[in-house]
Amino acid sequence: MAIAFLDITDWLFWACLSGLLFCWIVQVVSALRHRAFLLAVLSVLLTPVGGFIIGCVHAREWKIVQVMVVFTGSALALFVLCLAAMYETAP
Repeated sequence: MAIAFLDITDWLFWACLSGLLFCWIVQVVSALRHRAFLLAVLSVLLTPVGGFIIGCVHAREWKIVQVMVVFTGSALALFVLCLAAMYETAP
């Protein structure tokens, strides 16, 4: 029952983080489907930040434009939530 103890900011944090990871996985799979093995390996090694950059560059070619829009929104929302959490905990 740990779910009952989460407040709305925790829910939003986990939703944004899961959206970010889901879009990253879709981007890596799309790279593999288009036989860009080196880019897929670089996306995995460089974490979601590298995957975000590689995915944005090849979004139209790989037809993942909407995925990259969700990726961008999740990253921005996660950034804002982290800033809000730091502001709340500051003395």
